[in-house]
Amino acid sequence: MGIARERLWCLSLLAVAPSAQSGGAGRALMERALTYASATTDVGLIPSSSDPRALRLCALSGFDLHPTFEASGILDRGALPRPTGSIRAGESADLEALEAISRAVRGASHTREIEFALGLGARLLLLGDRGFAVVYPGRAVWLLVALDDDAAAQLLWASLALADTERPAVRWITAAQQWAIEVVVRAGLRLVPYGALCVRGNPGTLAPYLPSPPFA
Repeated sequence: MGIARERLWCLSLLAVAPSAQSGGAGRALMERALTYASATTDVGLIPSSSDPRALRLCALSGFDLHPTFEASGILDRGALPRPTGSIRAGESADLEALEAISRAVRGASHTREIEFALGLGARLLLLGDRGFAVVYPGRAVWLLVALDDDAAAQLLWASLALADTERPAVRWITAAQQWAIEVVVRAGLRLVPYGALCVRGNPGTLAPYLPSPPFA
């Protein structure tokens, strides 16, 4: 399933039954999904798993692959910094003000995606006009977008503090997110290679940025 947001196309879901894998079904589905775009859609994003077939399909479909890490393990809550008071809870009324941040980083707003997540019980964290994070039940962070590394690090720490599990997972950490690597290592989490952020064209800075799994 492909989604179009302003100038950005994202692959939200592509699944092939085990009995049909390696037979061209994935390539056919990808080609069809890529047709779901508007005349202004000139960039694309896919957070891919580590499956070699998925990575190969993204590469053959014209995407550059940026290898990523997953951080997981037991959270050291003793390492969490004291809250500074700069971060506040957000709500639907704040979404319009966040659009410029998302456009600068990924090429399109996240308004519809955040509305979807809030409807499922996620929490929105704001740090002035510098960035935001969406904390989703069962994860430390579902989405994080910021304009500078310091804001992003503060938001990630706050997201970890709100995690409703002692084993949070943060995925699709590219090499450009050194701020995130520093935070998760200090928080006691373990880094392992996991998947890739697949990029077509020039969506935006893509940093500081932790994409959402289904919507990038």
